[in-house]
Amino acid sequence: MTNQAKYWQFLTQAKSYGEKVKNRSEFISGHSRLPEIQAAILNVYLGDFAVSQKQRQKLADYFCAQINKNQLEPFITPLYEPASKMKFMAPHLFVIRALQRE
Repeated sequence: MTNQAKYWQFLTQAKSYGEKVKNRSEFISGHSRLPEIQAAILNVYLGDFAVSQKQRQKLADYFCAQINKNQLEPFITPLYEPASKMKFMAPHLFVIRALQRE
């Protein structure tokens, strides 16, 4: 990773949960056993994450609008708050409560 001793020492310690001596952490550090291929895929996915979040919010807001427009509210209730109320919420599922499930 490096040819500089101070960085090598820090990185070595960081990969060992911040420990120089066993069970004595000098700083908080994580240790991940994430394989390189999974890390690469996650890196690509995170690049599009904000776009995906916006798209999910738009779809959920559209579904809520259609439920209201078609006056379905007495029969089905979305368990979702519009994006205007929940700034950072982006559901991966659009869950509804049905008056009569069948």
